[in-house]
Order: sequence, then structure tokens, then C-alpha cells
Amino acid sequence: MQGASPDGGIVVGAALVVCLKPSSEFAETTQIRSAVNVSAEIGEIEAVRLFFFGDYQGVRQLIGVTRISTIPTMPMRQGIFSGVSKIFNPATTQTVAGKFVRQEFPNDVINVPLDPAAKALLARFPRPTNSAAANNYTRTANDSDHQNQFDVRVDGTYRSRDRAFGRYSYYNETELPVAPLPDGSGLISGAVLGTGGVSGLSNVL
Repeated sequence: MQGASPDGGIVVGAALVVCLKPSSEFAETTQIRSAVNVSAEIGEIEAVRLFFFGDYQGVRQLIGVTRISTIPTMPMRQGIFSGVSKIFNPATTQTVAGKFVRQEFPNDVINVPLDPAAKALLARFPRPTNSAAANNYTRTANDSDHQNQFDVRVDGTYRSRDRAFGRYSYYNETELPVAPLPDGSGLISGAVLGTGGVSGLSNVL
């Protein structure tokens, strides 16, 4: 759209708003909302031969994202690892034939009180969304992306040899990706770049 400003300049503006529903069945309650606003003003003041220009654009975007991660199961939080992994008692560590050995907990169940720090850490995990040992927590939330950008420029001519201009540009972007856990913790992505010299492993990207 275009119009005239009171000082004889030209005002140009445009707005684009997009609302889409994601195709993922895991994101039924979320929406993709994107808004882009672009505006500019061009003006000229004849008395001092001053020309000015300004523009602005902004983005407001919310995209539904589903994260799947692995967290400790409810039995694990009670020290029960039967059928999952062998658990050894560090208090039974001793040296045998030059090697450190430890005794396995009976049935792989930790039968001693857990460390208070471990209890505090486990309390921060949410409850699993299914009973599997891996990939047992699913979370869907909005990935937020906000952008603001504007430019201002002024050109002035006082005499044929007296000219000057000034320009200022601003850009700011705030992105809040969806974390695997509600409190904002957890790894979003990762990669293995090498084997670290460990035999039997292959490079994975």
C-alpha cells in the first residue's frame, strides 16, 4: 500500500500474515504462526534539500516442535535396575591381582540410601510418558522466533559543495528453541566426529 505523508513524502507499507496448521499428528494443539511487517517512508524537505528514508520489518513466528528423549524410568529412580544393567557397589571396591574389583548389588537393586545430590537431580526430571526404557519422554511445544530490523538514512545538501548523510541500521533476533525437558534443559542435537582412538568404533556423522 502507498500514501502521501503531510510533508509531501511517500509512505509505503506492506504486511504479510501466515497461519498454518502443522501436519504432524503430535502437534495438534500447536500452530505455525508467522507475521512479517515491512514499512518504509520516503520524504523530502525542499527548503534545506533534505532527503530521509526509513524502513522496518519484523517477524513473529511460532512453530510446533516435538522432542523425544530418554529419561530415567520410575524404577530406576528407586535404584531398581534389574534386567536393565549391572550395578556395582562402589563401597566394596578392592584391589585383586593389581585390578580394582567391586561387588554387584543383589539383583542389580541399589539397597543403600541414594546420595542426596542424586535425589535432588532425579527430582528435576518429569515423569516418563511411556514405560519404555529408552525414548520414553515426548514433549511438544512452540519454537519461537522473533525478529526486529529497521534502517534510517538522512541525506542533506546545503550548498553545491556541502553534502552529508547519516545512516543507522538495527537488527535483533530472539530465538527460543524447544528443549527436550520442560525446564529448558537437555541436548537438542549432537554428533560424533571421531572415534577418539577407541578400537572397534566407526566414525559417525
